[in-house]
Amino acid sequence: MSFRFSVYLLASILLLFFFYEAGAAIPFIQSKTQFYWRDGNWKPNDRKRYYYDSLSREKHVFYDFFENGIWNERSLEDYYYYPDGKACRLDKYKIDNNVKNRKNRVVYEYYDCGVTKSEIYYSAVSSGWAETFKWEYTIDDNCCKSFEYYYQKEDTLWKPIIKNINNYSRKNVLDNYISQIKDEFGYWTNSEKKNYVYDSLGRIALSYWQVWKDDAWNDDELREYSYNENGLLDSIVYSKYRDSAWTWNYRNIILYNEFRQIKDKLTDKYVDGKWLQDTKIINDFSRDTLLCETHYYFADGEWVKSTKYYYEFGDPPIADIPQKDNMEFHVFPVPASDFINIQVRTDDSVTGIIKIIDIDGRMRIIQKSFSSGCGMHIEKIDISSMPAGVYQLIYQCGNKKYRRMFIKI
Repeated sequence: MSFRFSVYLLASILLLFFFYEAGAAIPFIQSKTQFYWRDGNWKPNDRKRYYYDSLSREKHVFYDFFENGIWNERSLEDYYYYPDGKACRLDKYKIDNNVKNRKNRVVYEYYDCGVTKSEIYYSAVSSGWAETFKWEYTIDDNCCKSFEYYYQKEDTLWKPIIKNINNYSRKNVLDNYISQIKDEFGYWTNSEKKNYVYDSLGRIALSYWQVWKDDAWNDDELREYSYNENGLLDSIVYSKYRDSAWTWNYRNIILYNEFRQIKDKLTDKYVDGKWLQDTKIINDFSRDTLLCETHYYFADGEWVKSTKYYYEFGDPPIADIPQKDNMEFHVFPVPASDFINIQVRTDDSVTGIIKIIDIDGRMRIIQKSFSSGCGMHIEKIDISSMPAGVYQLIYQCGNKKYRRMFIKI
C-alpha cells in the first residue's frame, strides 16, 4: 500500500469515525469539489455530485472536471437495489459530449444474513457486457467472511488467482488473514499475512504484516494505535522491519476540537533518527457539518498549500431526478474576497432570486433578481462589504433551489 494512498484512506476512515463517535446523524453529502493551489489561487479541478432515490439511497453519482472555465461531466455511476435495500448492481458510464457510453458494471449477491456472497465485474463490449473478474466469499457459522476468492475470466473459464483466509477468535473479531496466490503448477502458495492485536477495551492496538519468503513468515510492516483519554484514536505509528529490527517509517497524529470533531490530521516521517513534518490536513466545520479539508505539505521550513476539498451536505437532493438537469449552476472563485461569479448554463430562459445567508442564518443579500437566457450566463456579485466567513448562496428558480457554499476571506 503506497504512502499517499494510506494518508487519503486514513482521512476517509477518520471522517466516518468522527460522525460515529460524536453520535451525530451522518448528513447526506450533495457534492465534493477538489481544488488545487496554483499561482496563488485555488483552481477547481474535479467534483462529485450525489443524487438519491426516494428511500435516501445513492442513485446517481456524477464525476465532473473543470475545463476551459466550465464544469464538464466526464463519468456517471448508477446504483440499483434489491427489494431488501442492498445494492444489486452498479453501472459505470463515460460521458462524451453529453452522451453516456457504457464502461463497467458490478453485480452483487448476498447471503441471507446480509454479508456479500459475490461481486462480479464486467466490461462493456459491442454485444453487451463481458465478465472480467470476480470475488466470491464463504462465510462461517457467525456469518463472518472466512474465505475470499479472486478469479479472472479466461475465455469461458474462471481462473482462481488469489485466496484470502480469515481467522476469527470470536464473532467479528479478526485475528489474522492469510493471502495466497496460485502458482504456475496450480498450488496455493502463501503470499502475505496480516495480524491484529486488541487492547482490553477491544480496540485495535497493533496490526502487523508478514510476507512469505524462504518457506517462512517474515515481518514486514507494523502499525501501533493509541487513544486519548476520551477513547478517540490519537495516533498511528508505522514501522518497517529492516536489517533484523523494526524502524519507524511515519506516523499520523489526530487532533480534535472541543466537540470531538477531527480538527487536524498530521503526518510526520522518520528520517535519520528524528521525526520531520511532512503533510497535514486541516478540517473546517460549520456546527456539525464538515465544510472543507485543506491539504498541505512541508517544504523549506514552511507549510505549502496543496489541495482543498469542499463538501456540501444537507437533505437528499430531489429523489429519482432525471440524470441530466437542464440547468447547471456554479459559484466561483472559492475562496472569494471582493466578488463572486454565478455561472448558469441552461437550455431555457430562466428568472430567479438570489439570496446569501451566513452560517448563523442571517440574510446578507435579501433579494436579487437574476435572469438568464438560453446558453451560459455569468452574474457578478459584490461581496466586499461582507465580513470574512462561510456563506451559503441560494438560487431559487420556480420550484427548484440550488445551494452552494463559499468562503469570504
